[in-house]
Amino acid sequence: MAEWVKKLPAAEQDAYLMRFLAEEGDLPLRAEMVLRLRDATEPRTGKPVTKRPRRIVAQLFRARDALAENRRLIASKRATKEKAERDRENAKERARYIDNLAGREAATCRAVSRLIAARNPTNDDRAIILLLDLCEMGRERVFRRKSRQKFPTYGPPTAPN
Repeated sequence: MAEWVKKLPAAEQDAYLMRFLAEEGDLPLRAEMVLRLRDATEPRTGKPVTKRPRRIVAQLFRARDALAENRRLIASKRATKEKAERDRENAKERARYIDNLAGREAATCRAVSRLIAARNPTNDDRAIILLLDLCEMGRERVFRRKSRQKFPTYGPPTAPN
């Protein structure tokens, strides 16, 4: 900045200094000096410098909203992927549970009878859940048996992962 000021004619230097001192650091004067400094120090490429048009508040709000929407979409996609992964894990865990239940059918039926005999709403809910699990296990067995009958060479079809 000092080099630029030195290159100004002495009369202009004096005029700027007098205005600056007389008006105790006038803000418009400072802005004018900064603009002149930029004009004098910008590289000259031979083509006119196009200044970016100033944005209005509505444009800034639209840009903010677009960025927020983009972030929301990214978060939504991530959440969808995470939910799908959790669902796959839950389905695998459920299949293991049902397969494990197959070896405990008699004990599970006795547990259902005891829960119902207790005549307690909470126990009734547990009994219903166990009965539904037994039904699901039975459907799985029937499906596997029928699949083996229809496709003896290849075995039952497997569900896609």
